[in-house]
Amino acid sequence: MLAVIFRALTSRAVAPVMLAACFGLLLLSVAQCATGAAETRRANRAEASLKTERANLQTCRANVGALEETTRRQNAAVAAAGEDSARRIKAAEESLTAALKGKADVERRVAALMKRPAGIDACARMNDADANVMRSLGR
Repeated sequence: MLAVIFRALTSRAVAPVMLAACFGLLLLSVAQCATGAAETRRANRAEASLKTERANLQTCRANVGALEETTRRQNAAVAAAGEDSARRIKAAEESLTAALKGKADVERRVAALMKRPAGIDACARMNDADANVMRSLGR
């Protein structure tokens, strides 16, 4: 039976049909290989693009993290500067209040010093002024 099939396939009438069929199959396999190669190239490009985009995403995430940390530190520094400024303003206001309270006392002491009698000569006046200043300072 194989001999009959082989004779039929090799006969002159069937040979051109078989040759055309084999050539068609060969063209089909070449086309599939070419399509497969193109698909492989496309897949490789897509994979490379994906790898690049993932690297860009990691860089972006790192930059966002650094930016958030820098913003947090800057906000903390601004808050600390505001607190320090408020403390300094309060201290300045307290110093001004204390100075104004002391002003009346100093004016009263100066007026008292000016009312005290002075000595008869320059040396006596200088000694009296010195004694008055020392008394006003509590010494």
